[in-house]
Amino acid sequence: MSTNSSPTFKVELPTLQSDDYVAYHGTDTLAIMTVRDHGVALTKALNCTERTLLIYSEVVFLSSELIKIPGLNLGIFCNQLVLSLGRACIDVSGANGSSGTSDHIDGVDGGDAGSITLYVEDPSPDLVTNLTLKAYGGDGGRGFSQAVGTGAGGKGGDGGLCGTVKCYTGSGAQQYAQSLYKKTSKSTWTEWVQAISETMETDAEALLSYGIDKTIVEAWQLAIKKSVDWATALKKVHTSLTYLIDENSMDLDHVSPGALTVKSAETLIKSVKKLLEGSGVPFAQDGLEVEAFLSLADHCDSFTGSVQKEKQIQELIGSATSLTEKFVRNEGGGGEEPWEDEPFSSPNFLLKKILLDLRVATVRFENALAHKVCQLGGGKGGSGGTGATSDIPSGKRGEDKPDKPAVARVISLEGNAKDCDIDEACAIPEQCQMLLDKADGMYFTNSALQYPLAMRLYYRLTRRLAFLDALAKDKEASTRPLAKAYGTIETTYALTTDALGQLDRIYETAKLRLNKMKLGQDMFCHSPTWVSRLSLTFYEQRVKNMLENLSLIEKVYGQYAEAEQREQVLKDQVSNARQTNDINISAARNQIDVLTKPGGELDTAGITIAQYSPKLAAERKKLGASLEKLQKCIEGYFHVSTENLLEAFCMISFAPHAPMIAVQGAEVLYKSWTKVENLEGMPVQKEYIVDKLEACRGTISSLTESYKFAKNGELTVDDPGYGKVLAMADTLQQLLNDFKKAIPKELQQAVQADVKKFIELVAKRNDAVIVYNAQVQYLLELKRMVKALEQESKSLGEQALTLNASLPAIYFWLKRLRNSTQLDILQRLNYEGRALAFWGPLDIKTVKFDPPGPLDGSVQLQNHQEKLEKMFEDCYGALQGGAWNHWPGSRNLVEAGTAVDVSNDVLDQLRDPVPSTEDDGGEESEVYEAVFSITPRSNRSFLDMANVRLTQVRVWLLGATVSGGDDGHSPQWVKVEVEHIGGETVWDQDGTPFKFAHAPVHLQFTYNTAIFNAERKFSGESKLVYGRQAIENDFSGRGGGKPKAEDRPPLGPFTDWRIEVRRDVNPGLDLTGVTKVWIEFCGRNLPATKLKDA
Repeated sequence: MSTNSSPTFKVELPTLQSDDYVAYHGTDTLAIMTVRDHGVALTKALNCTERTLLIYSEVVFLSSELIKIPGLNLGIFCNQLVLSLGRACIDVSGANGSSGTSDHIDGVDGGDAGSITLYVEDPSPDLVTNLTLKAYGGDGGRGFSQAVGTGAGGKGGDGGLCGTVKCYTGSGAQQYAQSLYKKTSKSTWTEWVQAISETMETDAEALLSYGIDKTIVEAWQLAIKKSVDWATALKKVHTSLTYLIDENSMDLDHVSPGALTVKSAETLIKSVKKLLEGSGVPFAQDGLEVEAFLSLADHCDSFTGSVQKEKQIQELIGSATSLTEKFVRNEGGGGEEPWEDEPFSSPNFLLKKILLDLRVATVRFENALAHKVCQLGGGKGGSGGTGATSDIPSGKRGEDKPDKPAVARVISLEGNAKDCDIDEACAIPEQCQMLLDKADGMYFTNSALQYPLAMRLYYRLTRRLAFLDALAKDKEASTRPLAKAYGTIETTYALTTDALGQLDRIYETAKLRLNKMKLGQDMFCHSPTWVSRLSLTFYEQRVKNMLENLSLIEKVYGQYAEAEQREQVLKDQVSNARQTNDINISAARNQIDVLTKPGGELDTAGITIAQYSPKLAAERKKLGASLEKLQKCIEGYFHVSTENLLEAFCMISFAPHAPMIAVQGAEVLYKSWTKVENLEGMPVQKEYIVDKLEACRGTISSLTESYKFAKNGELTVDDPGYGKVLAMADTLQQLLNDFKKAIPKELQQAVQADVKKFIELVAKRNDAVIVYNAQVQYLLELKRMVKALEQESKSLGEQALTLNASLPAIYFWLKRLRNSTQLDILQRLNYEGRALAFWGPLDIKTVKFDPPGPLDGSVQLQNHQEKLEKMFEDCYGALQGGAWNHWPGSRNLVEAGTAVDVSNDVLDQLRDPVPSTEDDGGEESEVYEAVFSITPRSNRSFLDMANVRLTQVRVWLLGATVSGGDDGHSPQWVKVEVEHIGGETVWDQDGTPFKFAHAPVHLQFTYNTAIFNAERKFSGESKLVYGRQAIENDFSGRGGGKPKAEDRPPLGPFTDWRIEVRRDVNPGLDLTGVTKVWIEFCGRNLPATKLKDA
């Protein structure tokens, strides 16, 4: 199709300044691709010089009521379609043929209609009432009628061919139904009615917009409100009755009722418990009110032994029991609904009705798309012209062209096989890459405000591209209509190349990014507090070399992006680009080696898990024993056994920021995309892989419900791979406050302290599990990156010389090469900044990057490098100018340092050894081990110390003995393994605490037991201590020189420590006589201007 007027969309290829919008010419095709917030607007002035116009945009605005362009093949592929004026019609119908004339008596054929393909992921419910898509063939023109002469009338023109109209949309009703089904099927009714009640106002509006009858919606609102009231009343009466009849209550004011009351109360408790545990809502007939239960609970709570009061309680128990029996009977009936005469009264009936109506609404929406929105038909033939007189024949009528049905389908966006029956390419790699880049820019900021936006975009991509999973499972994928459609945009339209391969890489990247965000890690798979125990100098020279390489890559990239003669530039630069690609492949493989090598981050996280797990099991057993006497209180109040409550506690992991919790509400579910075949050949411990994450809202009820959903029947809850429940750090206090309600007042403080201590231990182990899973996600991402880079180097690199040099796919390939190099530099700068923060100490947030993150060029990255160097110099100057205090005072490590008595934390743990088998197949040996925490309050001298750093760590076991050498007369040395577990807090001089997490540090300490047991004095004298730990050489600033690349920052004491004494390296070891245990520190500190609040 052609026109003399200017086209609406001029060719606009991606450039360095603007690569979020592309207008590209293919074969008689114009493709518009963008992720700009204002999207693409179509108006009545739309004009296109190509036969086909394809628009790929997150939002498309129809800004005129009638947009008419005869014969155009139009494709609109968007997330949202906005009708700016409330109504819109797109008309690609063919033009009607003109009538015959005396010069040309036959009528002109009607024009063929074009086609419309509409793809909308999140359509508004009123789309089907306000949008019209027309594709009628034009009617043929009338034949010329003769006024004089003997010639026959002109022939009528044939009708134009019927066009094609296809609509593929998501459905709000379908998505809401899926959400409602999941919410009501995975928890007890008390939990889901409460969850639904919290959003009922907006949910009711949504249901009405989907066409659910107003009477049903209002009945549903009322039923949910009543169900919440019943849940509250039933829980309250269960708690009050349980407390009333608790003969072992430790409350000094408690008075037990008589045996008759106890017996009837026990019967009622069983009935109420049965009602509370069901998944279906107990049906309350009209006339059944909660007041009887609430009154009973109030009487139980105020009972002081009065005979009259007990009589009233017995009467109320009788009334409540008859009501509960009525409840149970009305929920039975052999599967028949006993409330058929009053259907709107039952929440269960209404739930089924709403789910059914939502399904009907989805079908109705689909039918409306096909029969109301889509309007098409073949053109009608024109009538023949008449002769000058009645005996002269008229012209023949033109041919009517047949109608065609419209195609309308609601798609799942969940990877269903039916989605592969679509015969249009609804997603194009270049526009999806733009969206991925946009999300990456938000993710890399590490901003909690940006995280929800980034998550939303990643989630959108995973929904859009979920069809790739279905294609991957289909043995005949190449024959499916969707696969053929992607072949069409490559060959017929010439818009891209290797479309499905590119989309698969984008899809996998989006999934892994989303998973990492769910696990609370940054783009490089580190938690907010992770630091490297290396110096900024270690990374500095490597970064400078990489920046030089990036500037060369940018030159190649820039020449291509801005050159008018791209063909020549591309030929000159393809080999350079492929070399860059090889460098990126090498960098990714190197990172895999760093991640998986012994002592690497994956190994470190695994070691931490192994260290905490035995103590967790022991402490769980210990806490269970102490809570056993409170079992009735706990079960009565929370309706869960003490054992299940402890198991739920064992699943807690603290999310470092709120978006990790918020995304659960958005139903962006964490998925463990870690199959055995993905990890083959990698040192990954499958038993540490978590396959379910749930969220906790700060109540014991929420925690136990999450536990029920996340638990794995194949594992015990102590196993690291068991499901995890995410909670914010302040949720711990909320849980403790909720837990306290079930405990007698005189026991609350002690029990609450025990539970808090246990949960904090659980969180340390589980946080290590989360980190381990995040590292596995990163490992998968690196492996897929290597595979994708190799494939792109082979396909795009080779094809680049034969394809149209202006093809956007080539630009985005070169951009990905640039971005990979940028991200590699950004990762090193990230390491530099975190290393600097630990040296400082500084808040890690002060060394992070400013937006837009990954799109920064070499100049900005160089500026950031210089900024870090300046901060390093300032930090170094402050360290050098500080008034350091050393202990021992003479800096002579032979003298005694600062000792902390840890006997109360350690002695019970050292009482019984645990078996240990070496990885190399050695014999089993007994190991004594203990884990304990050191805080500033462990020794009051720490309270006014800032930036405390260590030079030696010694552990003394008073009463420990060994046999000495083979002759029994050699020095009786005992070797103690000492481990700094890795997560520590360092306070600055203003009293601000900074939390850091780094790899565990393993130390050894050997001393003479005979001398120490006799003299009981700490020192580093050679007769008492064998050897010195290398941490004394960690950088301290002595000598006036700046840190070298090999220097490490000193450790601090405020962390969890683990000690281990092995029998196989300590012949004749005997710890039965140990009465005291100390950990002694040598080090230095700056004076604090404010005491620590710890």
